[in-house]
Amino acid sequence: MRFRSTGLGTQELRGYLEYVRRSDKGFLEARFQTTEPVKWHLGVTLEPSDIPKMVKVIFKPSLILMTVLSVFRLKKNPKEPEDLMKVEWEEIKPAKKSIQKGKP
Repeated sequence: MRFRSTGLGTQELRGYLEYVRRSDKGFLEARFQTTEPVKWHLGVTLEPSDIPKMVKVIFKPSLILMTVLSVFRLKKNPKEPEDLMKVEWEEIKPAKKSIQKGKP
């Protein structure tokens, strides 16, 4: 698995998914371990309001088809994916700020 962050410049991290679990408070938690060039633990917590958005992305028919095809078409020397920071994700859009009454 590859990770990129705008805070790391062009540095790319490699690692793997350690686990995904549901916390006692109802959050969905995922933990990743990076292995190169540093060993870090990265945590992600999805709140209950995030889960429907994630389910919508995961169960998109085109994504399911691509996932199934990739499992059956594993290559010994796969082509490296392009720069992750240049990829535009149609499914993931920035959250809109909610405006509360009486506050700008």
